[in-house]
Amino acid sequence: MTVRFDDALKGYLEVTRAALVSELAQARKVILVRDLRGRLRLVVGNGFASAGAASALQKRLDEAAGPFSGGAPLAESDLLVPSALFESADLREIDGCPGLWLLERTVMGADWTRTPLPNQSPTPPRATMFGIKGGVGRSTALCAWARHLAGLGKRVLVIDLDLESPGVSSTLLPDSAMADFGVVDWFVEDAVGNVDETLIRLMAAQSPLSGGTSGNIWVVPCGGSQGADAYMAKLARTYQDLAQPLGGVQTFADRLGKMLDALEAAHGPDVVLLDSRAGLHDLAAVTMARLDATVFLFAVGTRQTWNAYRLLLSQWTGTAVGVEVRERLKMVAAQIPEEGREDYLRRFELDSYDLLRDTMYEPSNLGEVGAFSFDVKDTQAPHYPLPVYWSRPLQDWNPLAQVVSAQQLDAALGDFLRGATDLVLNVAEDL
Repeated sequence: MTVRFDDALKGYLEVTRAALVSELAQARKVILVRDLRGRLRLVVGNGFASAGAASALQKRLDEAAGPFSGGAPLAESDLLVPSALFESADLREIDGCPGLWLLERTVMGADWTRTPLPNQSPTPPRATMFGIKGGVGRSTALCAWARHLAGLGKRVLVIDLDLESPGVSSTLLPDSAMADFGVVDWFVEDAVGNVDETLIRLMAAQSPLSGGTSGNIWVVPCGGSQGADAYMAKLARTYQDLAQPLGGVQTFADRLGKMLDALEAAHGPDVVLLDSRAGLHDLAAVTMARLDATVFLFAVGTRQTWNAYRLLLSQWTGTAVGVEVRERLKMVAAQIPEEGREDYLRRFELDSYDLLRDTMYEPSNLGEVGAFSFDVKDTQAPHYPLPVYWSRPLQDWNPLAQVVSAQQLDAALGDFLRGATDLVLNVAEDL
């Protein structure tokens, strides 16, 4: 029988679990490494129970994994730098098997399961605007929210991180007032140690959208006006990890966290709004999972959307990262249609509850005190959506050129603006 990718891991784990009481009985730690091609190989701390144990075990592992078997098990002593594996930040312990760990070697996606980054203290509240699919009004809601917060006297810092599809920065800044530099400029300068206070200061420009308010909106674009013709060349160098002079690696996520800390220290915002890349992109992984930010999950009530979110959230089910992330999630019902709103919202609420119950919530029938579990009607629960109603005037809204009345804005976004402000700033207020 042909062994496929998914079957290989299951079979390999089954053989390895059985070997924990035989060939691997003396091992202090066993790491199952899956390489870039999906091939599986064991690395064993403290060696094997006997000289012939490794070869006996290899035969069973090869049969279980077929073409996805990566070779004979290795002992810790076979490695040049054992700590690179045994102390990796990407190790995940296999449920129910103390001492058995999985290490995924991937081209992308590692940040989805890495622990959150430490934030420089003090850090202003951060909010990530995310959509598993585009075209759900995420950027429009961000612009309206930035204006709303400025109206409350807040200093708002908006960072456009949708690097492959820049949008919110050009919506909030006219060409004549674009910042000199942007996110991709920081990354290429940081790679050669050339970031300074001047660069950080010139990465943000004030948006006219805050005019007439007691606050202000500062915007960091994807790329600035200086060297705009080289944007693609800079973007191609943005996502790299950097080897450190004294050893170790500074990952893309580490670097993004460092950039945010520097921008927040220089510009002193009361709140930071991050416009994230849509979909299962590495940048979205950082903005959702690794930064200490409230994450607004924009969704429309379609089967495709729920299936996509299930793929995303299920990777955190039962993990330590999931425990940290789940506290910061809030669903947003986007583009609620004009007709049948009550029925639409009822279906959305149930679908959202099913999604979070199956992936992030804990069982509530075990009598456990403090279980992360909610009733379907609990308005404070992550699944209970903040609504954004479809509005014709907002479909092609250009905040800098078109006037939308306060009544139209409140009808479409008022509930979201109030709810999001209360959630992030923990201050209830009236629009």
